[in-house]
Amino acid sequence: MYDYVSSDEEADRYGQGKSIKDFEYELKNLFGFEDCVFFQTGTMAQLIAMRIWTEQQKKSKIAFHPTCHLELHEHSAYKVLHKLNAELIGDQSRLINIEDLKKLKETPSVVIFELPQREIGGQLPIWKDLNEQITYLRSKKIKVHLDGARIWECASYYKKTYQEIASLFDSVYISFYKGIGAISGAALLGSQSFIDNARIWNRRHGGNLITAFPVYLSARYNLKKRIARFEKYYQKTKEICKLISTMQGYSINPKTPQVNMFHLMVKGKSKDLSKRALEVSQEMGIWGFSNIKPSDQPEVSMLEWYVGEATLDISLEKIEEFLNKMLHSND
Repeated sequence: MYDYVSSDEEADRYGQGKSIKDFEYELKNLFGFEDCVFFQTGTMAQLIAMRIWTEQQKKSKIAFHPTCHLELHEHSAYKVLHKLNAELIGDQSRLINIEDLKKLKETPSVVIFELPQREIGGQLPIWKDLNEQITYLRSKKIKVHLDGARIWECASYYKKTYQEIASLFDSVYISFYKGIGAISGAALLGSQSFIDNARIWNRRHGGNLITAFPVYLSARYNLKKRIARFEKYYQKTKEICKLISTMQGYSINPKTPQVNMFHLMVKGKSKDLSKRALEVSQEMGIWGFSNIKPSDQPEVSMLEWYVGEATLDISLEKIEEFLNKMLHSND
């Protein structure tokens, strides 16, 4: 389905051209939507999706989990740029549940789901619960949008196709550098009218550059390279977590990984552990961790462990050795 790029492909011009249209066509078929538009950034794609749904629903209220990217990492762009207001759903330390949705103070135009939820260790709701929640929202005439930046990681856990997962939602955003490993880039999928509108807003946001050629070529190449590899990443993740469960000084969240990432809880101070991780990496010749930070538990630090292509080549014995050496100075 996904071909490597050839030397005679021509660059798009302001999003128009055969190569970028072919890529968008491949993506819309993969996810089962009427249309798709390539974006330079996911931040732009999701803001635009929110703007379209709130205008269509004639209500400026949106709703999402407290750790949603729009809330944590975008300097309140949905408020400042689009004059939208948001209600946070549920507790930041856990997944949204049906009772949280029933407690919404005001009916929003759209609810954002993030699958998986990065800030709580890559957790996913079980398929039955997810369907129940979306069915409830639809009964209230509320649109549902998927922050699918890491949707590639969900299929192994759900044992569903990308089209089956995406079919639950009115619109879907996907990323090409998270997991896929492209330079950057994103896409937004939805109905024909939704995407026609998104293309206009992309121009209004200044996102429709004279060419996106290097970005979407990287996205297309890396998608072809990695889309079938996520099952291997997930299996390796489960092996690593099983190993960690036998070791003192470590624990993981969630206890059973649902995707190829999890939060590793480490006994010790983050500053000391970061220094030690660098020393062990230099000693063993394999890269360990650079994002160690304090957790909400005393004398325990936390890091996000993402299992990708490089990790497949590292044996469990090497990983165990690395982790043992990490805590050596804290004995």
